[in-house]
Amino acid sequence: MSWSWISKIIERKILDEVKKQLNIDVSKSEVDGVKNFRQCRFCQATIPEGCVFCPSCGRSLE
Repeated sequence: MSWSWISKIIERKILDEVKKQLNIDVSKSEVDGVKNFRQCRFCQATIPEGCVFCPSCGRSLE
């Protein structure tokens, strides 16, 4: 028997509770859209697109 349907129900209930408590919209499209990353040219760490400094080595990315 597959338990994936149970985990999907639990995940949805958790997301709904987070939405109520934090008063934010937690939709799958927002979660999927957070994949804009780049690499630091000095230490090759993965960095979110909007960062100016590398959180690993502290060097400027501009």
